[in-house]
Amino acid sequence: MHKLATTPITRECFEMGDYNADLLVYPREPYDFDQYMDEVANDMIDHCENLRKWYLETKDIRYWKELIRWLPESWLQTRTVTMNYEVLRNICYWRKGHKLTEWKLFLDWAKTLPYAEDFIFDSSEQELKEDANKFRSMMKEINDLGPDGALWEDIDRIVEKYIN
Repeated sequence: MHKLATTPITRECFEMGDYNADLLVYPREPYDFDQYMDEVANDMIDHCENLRKWYLETKDIRYWKELIRWLPESWLQTRTVTMNYEVLRNICYWRKGHKLTEWKLFLDWAKTLPYAEDFIFDSSEQELKEDANKFRSMMKEINDLGPDGALWEDIDRIVEKYIN
């Protein structure tokens, strides 16, 4: 449940694996930006740790709420999720190629599950593309019949040609 106050807040509690100060556009003069950012991060972490300690000492909910407010987006959190392979398959389908590195880690994890290749990452994606192409070709042929030439028998014939 709520485990935020059970362990000390340290630098390891934050996701900083792909932090790259070189990509930032801030000028490095007259100060060293990396050192400045480390100081800011350390001050923020110290502040959060103090709020956590004050909450544990007093059990005053105000400290808890303030701690929640101050935690940055990079705070590593653990969540428990219940889902089935169908839901997981949809998540993986829609998140492949996502620009957030967290989704790549999620997809890598999903590939380690039992039967992942059969239920999540099977070749049916190629089959879906082939079906979509068949459908486009079928609709083009039906449209080519024109408004006067499209009899139900003609449409049935075209559909049968692509389904079988």
